[in-house]
Amino acid sequence: MRRVVLVGVGLLIGLVMVTAAMSGAMAKSSSRATWTVMVYLDGDNNLDPYAHEDLAEMAAVGSTASVNVVVLFDEVDGPAQFLKVTAGGSQVVSGFPLNGVEADMGDGNTLAAFVDFAFAKFPANHVLLDLWDHGDDFRGFAWDDHPNADNSPGSDCLTHTEISNALSGHHFDLLAFDGCVMSNLEVTYEYAARGISVDYMVASEIYIPGQGFAYDGILAPLVADPAMSALDLGRAIVDSYMDFYSGGGFQVGLSLVKMSEVPGLVSSVFGLASALGVDMPAVRECVGTGRGEAHLGWSMTGWEAFVDFPTWLAPTEACLGSGSPLAPLFDAVSSRLASALPYVRNAHGLEVKGAGGIGAFFPGSAGSFENNVFWHGTYFLATQFAIQGWYAFLDSYWGGK
Repeated sequence: MRRVVLVGVGLLIGLVMVTAAMSGAMAKSSSRATWTVMVYLDGDNNLDPYAHEDLAEMAAVGSTASVNVVVLFDEVDGPAQFLKVTAGGSQVVSGFPLNGVEADMGDGNTLAAFVDFAFAKFPANHVLLDLWDHGDDFRGFAWDDHPNADNSPGSDCLTHTEISNALSGHHFDLLAFDGCVMSNLEVTYEYAARGISVDYMVASEIYIPGQGFAYDGILAPLVADPAMSALDLGRAIVDSYMDFYSGGGFQVGLSLVKMSEVPGLVSSVFGLASALGVDMPAVRECVGTGRGEAHLGWSMTGWEAFVDFPTWLAPTEACLGSGSPLAPLFDAVSSRLASALPYVRNAHGLEVKGAGGIGAFFPGSAGSFENNVFWHGTYFLATQFAIQGWYAFLDSYWGGK
């Protein structure tokens, strides 16, 4: 990304500072909480007002002896600060090397520094990492509009490779994306394929409104019952989110993904995709019929290229007929989907459509793929999901063009 100039002596000095800070933090840690909730709060863009609102929601509950709530907050009009959220407010945690610095929240080194320091300073039996900001499917997450040290305008974001590298070496019970279009096979499989240790992911396959998650609704039940499992906390995040936006006319949904099931799910998807690709001239019409059924109403900034994957599956199989030799492959994918998505909730519009909680990138033609600058090149083609099988399927559907 744009801050790669920080190498050589500067990088060495930075590493020494982080190491020293972590050593001091570990020496000061006298107790181990049940949960640490880490929030990477990138408000250095047009979401700044909502970042302050969500921080206030966290402060409505605050930390306890059993639950740490810590935040790296970068706002539009100020530098980054590592905060511990308390009941009614927050306090700056000393020793974090980026305190008071105009940090680039779109730099993987910033995320790594936050995660490493939080693990050292606030050890716990269980960890929720919440990434808060704009999300844009496999293209990236967390856009920073002032990524430069002098606070000058610019643009940087975290790629999923950067996020994976920053999380490597740690275990997370929950990884939550409070940003748009992260519950898709491309994103979930990227983390699974890279071996990142995450039990559950919480994400949306469509957009998330500016105010994001309901943090008081997440933290209140956790503080009341710190013995909550990762599965139960994941369900609580989904429920609080859906309850917050109920009745407001929002087209929202949220999914809980069991990450240990993702490799098996994707393997079954590739098996089906390969079989369909071999016989594509005969099945193309049915594949297209399924795509039409699954093309749900979230067309924003190019997201019309995504389909709800479970919704694509059912009509495609139905079109092929009950006697299709591919039926066992469809059944295998359906079974894997049920295991990989233990909890999904949708607002009324998506519920009526039958959205299954996870999307897939499925442009309608080679031309639409090639002529949209956000879709081709390193963005999609570099994802493990594309490399290992899905692009070959798309290419066969498009007619090899």
